[in-house]
Amino acid sequence: MSTKSFMVSANFNLQALAEKLCHTYSQRGYSAKWNNFGTGVFVELSKNDDTFNKVIGLCEGLRANLTINNGWLYVNYTDQKWTDKIIAFLIGWLCCWLTWISCGIGLYRQYDLGNNISNTIQMSIDPTGNLVI
Repeated sequence: MSTKSFMVSANFNLQALAEKLCHTYSQRGYSAKWNNFGTGVFVELSKNDDTFNKVIGLCEGLRANLTINNGWLYVNYTDQKWTDKIIAFLIGWLCCWLTWISCGIGLYRQYDLGNNISNTIQMSIDPTGNLVI
């Protein structure tokens, strides 16, 4: 997934945005945490991270790295959880076609997670580049 960028004000509070993302996604059932790294922050989200959901391909998770440079907020997504989808696909191919269905659902949810986070960030920044609380 490509890097997303958003124009922000000079005094934009990156930690407050990370806290808001964690709060928003924890209300949606995700395990969410954030931490500082260098001049930015990262937010880690995961959901359905137990063994059963890994086997059927329904895990969701990623790490969003947020940095500010020259009035722009850059969001880069890493550590996405794709391995369980591969496992579910192979199990479905070898013995149980039902995991193909759950694998397809998991693929869509994982693919869409980064877009959902980007939309949440965009809705959290007002036209002047300040964080909407």
